Amino acid sequence: MSALLRVRDLDAYYGHFQALSGIELDVDAGEAVAVIGANGAGKSTLLRAIAGLVAQPAGAHVELDGVELRGVPAHRRARMGVSLVPEGRKLFPSLTVRENLLIAASAAAGRSRDGERRWSLDAVYDLFPNVGRLRDRPGGALSGGEQQAVAIGRGLMAEPRVLLLDEVSLGLAPVVVEQLYAALGTIAASGMAMLVVEQDVGAALRLAGRVLCLRAGRTALTGAASQVTAAAVTAAYFGK
Repeated sequence: MSALLRVRDLDAYYGHFQALSGIELDVDAGEAVAVIGANGAGKSTLLRAIAGLVAQPAGAHVELDGVELRGVPAHRRARMGVSLVPEGRKLFPSLTVRENLLIAASAAAGRSRDGERRWSLDAVYDLFPNVGRLRDRPGGALSGGEQQAVAIGRGLMAEPRVLLLDEVSLGLAPVVVEQLYAALGTIAASGMAMLVVEQDVGAALRLAGRVLCLRAGRTALTGAASQVTAAAVTAAYFGK
């Protein structure tokens, strides 16, 4: 059986600068893959390219359940089941928590086979009880951890098949990171495919079944998370 998300020979450019070179990656349904690496390694660019926010050159392949996504714009990829939770959360600060969530629900229009939503408002509130309690508060009035929970909930409201998460733990207290990763474990157990970009390597490896380490836009290390040693990660980060 082929992977739900399949990436082959993926390059990415910003002008003449090549940010990714020949990336290959598979993510199965129900699998979490951690993407790690130093700042500037190309981690966020990889997520953006999969989501359709960076041009996909000829010869590169990004497939969702066997369907080639080259030439498919970002908004259509979202409707097909690719959902990006961006770095910095990017909530609408003047809209309430509930309104921020409902905006994303429109991306799922027509995708449910049985007419039932898997990720309703109530399901998000159950996963993140604080989000339910804050549903009428403006997005701009939330703490960083609260914003991140809403951002993940917003990604789920699009009813994704693949959830792309960029820097979940950035700027957050360890206890908040632990709570968010507990929720991500619940999401993965539901059968969601997840690609998690993370600077907190320990948190990412505890969640993920596999790891991909990038260095200067290339794959420096890949393998089962349980078999990746600290020494191997250090060598992959710094090229030693």
